[in-house]
Amino acid sequence: MRSMFAPNKMCRDCYKPALVGNNHCQGHQTNNNDLDRSRTSDKWRREHDPLRPLYSQARWRGVRARVLFNFPLCYDCGNKASTVADHVIPAHKWVADHGNDIESFYREDNLVGRCTRCHDLKTRKEQAAAARSIAQN
Repeated sequence: MRSMFAPNKMCRDCYKPALVGNNHCQGHQTNNNDLDRSRTSDKWRREHDPLRPLYSQARWRGVRARVLFNFPLCYDCGNKASTVADHVIPAHKWVADHGNDIESFYREDNLVGRCTRCHDLKTRKEQAAAARSIAQN
């Protein structure tokens, strides 16, 4: 049992006092909660997203290599090397618009090369727009 005069534990990640009953300060605990939510959504995607397994297929790796060859610099900023083959129209929408034909997932006319930063920005904007449209309905 801790004495009421015992000093608080220190945060594992910085010099601030940890929250009572925790190993992290308020700031780092918030970050940990965000990571937990991210891990939960990633797990859900792995288990329920029908397109997710396609990214690990040899066919996708070949398509990705051709896209990155055709777009050596980022499609958006043009400053950095392309590292991500990205669907211009999000893959789920693209496949749905083509009669749920999985073959359309691999079509290169909907793929461009982007740097990681531009890809992540675009993805966040798309997710925010999707969340807004769900909230409005």
